Amino acid sequence: MLSSSDGFICQNRGDKNKLQRGTEMIRKNWLSMFALLVLFPACLYAGTTSGTLIQTLGLDNGAPDVLFISVDHTKSSPPGCQTNGSWAYVLPLAGDQNKKLYAMLLAARASQMPVTLVGAGVCDAFSGIETLQVTYY
Repeated sequence: MLSSSDGFICQNRGDKNKLQRGTEMIRKNWLSMFALLVLFPACLYAGTTSGTLIQTLGLDNGAPDVLFISVDHTKSSPPGCQTNGSWAYVLPLAGDQNKKLYAMLLAARASQMPVTLVGAGVCDAFSGIETLQVTYY
């Protein structure tokens, strides 16, 4: 006949197996995250420009619905995809939120008030220029 202490021992063995499986899962996930960090380092960096003045806002018929932005300060930590030295950021003009960002940029340009711009870390709206993610005005 089994005593209650035998049941307790069996329960602990099951917990030990769960602990081992959990440790293996953490180790595998850690290795996956490490591999992503090594393989895709450009995703980790988003360019930031603090206290900058907007120099130029540009629209181009060759790239419809994209606003080009140049600033008077150099970006900190530009992403690896940023190869264009003339423009700091681009902003796709599709969607209500981006149109609000556009209005903020126009106001900052007209008033010559400094802004902080933060990129998305990718150049998906226009090749070679980081896509704008955040504007503080």
